[in-house]
Amino acid sequence: MSKAKLFIILITLILVMVFSMALICGQCQGGGSEEGKIDIDRDASPDPPEIERIGGDGENEQEPRQKVPTIYLEVVMGPTYAPENDVCFYRVKAVATGDPQPTIEWSKDDSFGAWGNDIAQVNLERGQSYTLTAKAVNSEGTAQDSITLLWECEN
Repeated sequence: MSKAKLFIILITLILVMVFSMALICGQCQGGGSEEGKIDIDRDASPDPPEIERIGGDGENEQEPRQKVPTIYLEVVMGPTYAPENDVCFYRVKAVATGDPQPTIEWSKDDSFGAWGNDIAQVNLERGQSYTLTAKAVNSEGTAQDSITLLWECEN
């Protein structure tokens, strides 16, 4: 078999694979029919009532649901000792949900946003403790969570 024929066959197979994957991907992201799909609601909080409006063609259409924020805090790093500053630090992540996506307000962030809006760093001096608070705020409301951080570093 000549190199040209082998090249044409190879290109054809690649194109078939690319278009097949595009078709499959389109169905996974809602591009296919609704038949056979399962709707799973992973949010454990109760949903607000659905808002319906009448479309221009007379059919009922649902507006996007807006949700009050939720938030919880989790330590993603620490306690970690930083000998150059003689501090014990924690990095705490705020996991927030809501629609529209809430903004996060921290009571303290010693990194000044270096780790992004959803992670704050708290530096503690020897023997110090601090109760870190984070608020999730959107147009639908506010949620708040707190975590107490203690000097627990070994040096």
